[in-house]
Formats: sequence, structure tokens, C-alpha cells
Amino acid sequence: MDYRIEDDIKSEIIEENICKDNKINIEVVYLDGYIYRGDPHSNLILSTVPRFYGTQESAKQYFNVYIKTYRTKRKLKLLYVGTSDENKRMLLNMVKCMIKNNNNDDKDILESMYIVMQVIYGIIIDKFSNIDTLGLSDSEITKRLDKSCKTLNYMYNESKEYIEMLLDMIEYYKPRDDIKPSRVGIRYLDKLLMEMLMKIFTKYGYDGIYMNNGKMTETHLCYHVNNEYYNKKITNTLTCIPSEMTIWNPQRDLDIVEMKKNVNGKLIKQDIEYLKRMENYKKKLRRS
Repeated sequence: MDYRIEDDIKSEIIEENICKDNKINIEVVYLDGYIYRGDPHSNLILSTVPRFYGTQESAKQYFNVYIKTYRTKRKLKLLYVGTSDENKRMLLNMVKCMIKNNNNDDKDILESMYIVMQVIYGIIIDKFSNIDTLGLSDSEITKRLDKSCKTLNYMYNESKEYIEMLLDMIEYYKPRDDIKPSRVGIRYLDKLLMEMLMKIFTKYGYDGIYMNNGKMTETHLCYHVNNEYYNKKITNTLTCIPSEMTIWNPQRDLDIVEMKKNVNGKLIKQDIEYLKRMENYKKKLRRS
């Protein structure tokens, strides 16, 4: 199904003092409303680490046992990732400016983020072979990603396999001029990229990411990774994601307002107030 986030959500270009004293243009979305998430469980506790959300239709495409509805507590400012060349150039130029003017505190994270976001979010102009790896060798990229994982306290041992996967993907697809860049959902790399983006952009008042990948075809990277690479390397399946939102701190920024359970194809509304009371009761029992 070709679904999208609500049509009334519009991006706008603003000026930000993100890169030292240089004002740069950046595209943002302001979110104040309802979003959804599919889950395999009925847990109502909101996470303090990044989580992915979308429309009700998109929630059904994933863990469709429970469909949860959330309301923003305030207007959220989201970094916009789209498919236009203008948007991609703004994002690439912004991070490259940050790298150039950095005092080395976050340089490994910025360089790692620059490479990972090109692959995972498809932020490459025209075709995948135009990816910019900053002139770094595979060993230099690995070194920076290793350092970034340690700095972020990010699942270092688990991430090694996925760092190798990222480099394999770059090596395998870069020589091919027939591949168009696109969003590619790979769980550990998604999470690592979110940790990087959150560390860099939270200080500028951003609360997450809005990604609109538009309509994809079989020429896009996601389909090739799914058919040619991903299933050969890992047993999980890969979903090509048209659009999504990532909220970096759901517990701070969202309230859960409704939950429905999928019972034989029918969505049955659950009593979340009762479930909250039961969760609190269980907590008290564990403490006693």
C-alpha cells in the first residue's frame, strides 16, 4: 500500500545558526497532532529512546497485534528528509559545514553520520554511485563508526556486523549506475543513525525526524537490498518505507490516548486506563 503521513503536514525552509556563525537554510516540519505505531505487545510505557511512528495505515504494516494512537504534548520540531535534490543538498551541505567547523569533539560522529545517513535515508543526488564517503577508506570509516558507537554507548558488539554490512552495501552498489538512492530500513543502523542525529540536533531544538520517501520503484536501493542482498545475509525481512516519523524522546513528547487490538482482522478498542492501573499495580508488587 502506498501510504503517506497526513497530507496537511507541510515542510518549510528556515534559517538556522547550526554551523558556527554561518546561517544556513534547512527544511523542517512542525508536528502537533496524532500519530500511530504498531506493536506486538500491550505495554503502555513510552520509551525514552528514539521510536518510529506514522499513520494508522502504516502502523498496520508492521507489528499489527496492537495499534496505538499518540498525541503530541506540544508542537514538535522535526528535521525534514525528502527526495528533492534541493532538500538533499541542504542536508549534505549542513553536515559538511559542521564537519569543517567542528572542534573535534564530535568529528567522528559527524563524519559517521554523514556517510550512514546517505545510505539509510537515501540522501544522495541522482544515483547511489554519487555517494560521498569523504575520501575515507573502509578501515577509516570503520574506525570512525567504532568510535561513534563507543561514544554513544551504543550496542558496540551487536553493531559490528551491521557496520560490515553498511560497507559491503557501499562496495556492492556504488559501481552500479542503475540504482536510485532511497530509505533503507535496517534496524541496528536505523538506531545508530538516530543516536547520532539526536546527539547533534537536540541542542538546536529538534525533537526528531520526518522522512518522506515518496513513491518507490524497483530501481530504488530498498528493493535491490531486499532482493539481492538483505535476505541473503540476514534472515529478517526488509520493508521499503514510504514515510515515517522518528520521535527521539517519546516519553517526554507524547501521550498514548488509544490502543486497539487486532482480533481476526477487526480492531477492538482496549481499556487503556485499566491497563495503566494494572501496570502500576505490578510495579508496586515488584517493589515490595
